[in-house]
Amino acid sequence: MPNLTPGDSALLILPPPHVVAAIQPWRIQYDPNAEIIPPHITLAYPSFVPQAHWAETKLRLSAVLARFQPFEIYLEKTGVFPGDPAVLWLQPVDHGELMCLHGTLEAVFTEYWTRSEFPFVPHLTIGFFSSQELLRAAQQEIAEQFSPQTFTVSKIIYAVLDAAGKWREVDALPLLAAPMP
Repeated sequence: MPNLTPGDSALLILPPPHVVAAIQPWRIQYDPNAEIIPPHITLAYPSFVPQAHWAETKLRLSAVLARFQPFEIYLEKTGVFPGDPAVLWLQPVDHGELMCLHGTLEAVFTEYWTRSEFPFVPHLTIGFFSSQELLRAAQQEIAEQFSPQTFTVSKIIYAVLDAAGKWREVDALPLLAAPMP
C-alpha cells in the first residue's frame, strides 16, 4: 500500500449496507485498514483530484458519469494478489461496466490519473496475509460461509483522507445524472 498523506483522494464504489454487513466481519479480522476506510471498489487512487480542484472537476466528472447507466455487481468469488503481504479480495462481476467506466475516467482525467505498473483489476479487499497458510484458511472460510451478494452501482464516491487518517466521503455523484444547467 502506498504511503498515505492527508488530502489524498480517490474515486470509489461503496456497496450498500447489506453487503457491508456480509463482509465487514472478515475485513475487521483480516484488514488493518477496516476502520480507516469502508469496504469499496476503487476506480481511481491515489490522489485522483486535490480538493482545491474538486469544484471544477466535479462538474466535468458529473458530465462523464451522466453517460453511464446504473449497473449490477455480483460478488461471489475471491481472488488473490500475490505478494508480501498477499491480498485476499472479492471479485466484482458485471457486464463490463466497471472496465468501461474506469477506462473512460482514465481517458478523460489524464491530468489527475496516476498510472500503475499493474493493469486495473476491480476488487473489494477483504484482507492482507503474511503467510500462505493464513490466506488459504481465510479463503476457505469465506468460500464456505459467504452468501453471494448483488447490488446496484448508482453513484460514485469522491473520498479524501482527512488529517486524522480516515477516509471520508466528500461527494456522491450519480450515474445517469441530470444535465447541468
